[in-house]
Amino acid sequence: MEAYVDRLPLLPLELWLIVISEISTDDLWTFCRCSHNHYRHLLELFYKRSVEDDPDLCMRIVCKPWADESGIIFSLSQAKRAGASFHLWRELYNPDPGPTFRRRPATYKEVGCGLIGHATFYGYKDVISFLHLEGVSVNTGADTEPRSLPPLFIALAQEQGKLATHLLELGASPALSTGGRTALHIAAAMALPEIAQRFVQNGVDVDARDENGDTPLVYAVASRRATKEIVALLASLGADVNQRTSFKGMNMSILGLACALGQWNLACQLLDCKADANSRSGIKEGQSLPLEFACRAQEPGEPPEALEARRELIAKLLHHRANPFVQIEKPLLAWLIENGHEWEAECLIHCPRINIEQVDSSGRTAIEYALSTRCGSPALAKLLLEKGVQPSDTLIDYIRHIAQRVRKSNKRKLLREHPKLRDICGLLLNHYTSRSSEGPYDALIQCMLGAMKVLSPAPLIRKTRTPKGLATVR
Repeated sequence: MEAYVDRLPLLPLELWLIVISEISTDDLWTFCRCSHNHYRHLLELFYKRSVEDDPDLCMRIVCKPWADESGIIFSLSQAKRAGASFHLWRELYNPDPGPTFRRRPATYKEVGCGLIGHATFYGYKDVISFLHLEGVSVNTGADTEPRSLPPLFIALAQEQGKLATHLLELGASPALSTGGRTALHIAAAMALPEIAQRFVQNGVDVDARDENGDTPLVYAVASRRATKEIVALLASLGADVNQRTSFKGMNMSILGLACALGQWNLACQLLDCKADANSRSGIKEGQSLPLEFACRAQEPGEPPEALEARRELIAKLLHHRANPFVQIEKPLLAWLIENGHEWEAECLIHCPRINIEQVDSSGRTAIEYALSTRCGSPALAKLLLEKGVQPSDTLIDYIRHIAQRVRKSNKRKLLREHPKLRDICGLLLNHYTSRSSEGPYDALIQCMLGAMKVLSPAPLIRKTRTPKGLATVR
């Protein structure tokens, strides 16, 4: 049809108006592109037909990413002149700003919103202003049927702080809620402190709870975008830093939640905001303290920045008088030594309030775990011995019995069963030799000395060629 572009101006307007009444919409668009004259006369007819064919025409006009806003505004104005409605509703897949452990299972939540909500999703500031001037409310949505999301919520979830500020200037209410979730919840999750402060100043409850009982502070702690600044701001605005929430069926403090989620920096900030360092979390049969969460959280390949933040948190917890001798399965210090958490155990050993000789349900103390020939820690055992902790006679007799088997057993097999035996024998030999050269430890010293002679690695023997021939080099 475009081949007849040059001939169309020769036809009388009345004639091709009759012709186009029988052609398709696509062909009608082709006519409109032929010349400015045709476009001017056919535009109104085209929009009337488009509105009749597609009642959601305005929604399709807006839902075009990276489109020119002036073109969208022109199309919307023409569509309204042709009788289109701006009061439309459609589903929208918007990022869910709620705590990640509440999501089942997607990170994007299907919600509905009106035309201005979709314009907000695509970041069309001028389109929002145009729709507002045309009478579309910026407070559509909230707890209505069908349930939809207010434009302000969408802007915050997209981390578009400037667009959210623009909506507030147009009259958007921060007091709206969907299922108890307010705009402050989303601003906290997205780490938008200036907007969050503005919401509280406008009367939004800083401890408002959503349908799951979560407050804005819970949203901040559970968000990977949140920063120490937003936590400090919420606390300064009156948020309860010792509030309770639920996590995987457990009743938890907000500090315990931060530790359970690995938000070490936020946990440090909560302590600075007077959070209780001994707030318990868990079920009735067994409750954990923040210190236990922080000490037990070691993972393979832990990033250096996370490791440093966890070190700082453990130091702060102990400084804020966190209970260092918590016991659930066994004393925390004994558990750390047994499971190879050496630097965490060292922090507890240096704490002046720790009970180093606390026993577990089987009567074992930390020094017994540290001197274990199977999974002990010679470095921690040395530190405990320097602190004045004395191993029991039963433990010494057990180590001596294993050391005496060295001469009679296969050395390799024995070291496979007791990989720490050599280091433990060397530690005890140095410790008791420095204490006394004679007395009740003579037999032990001689036993350890004999074991070390057998267990010491054999010197490396190799042959090398010299001008005088082969020579043995040790």
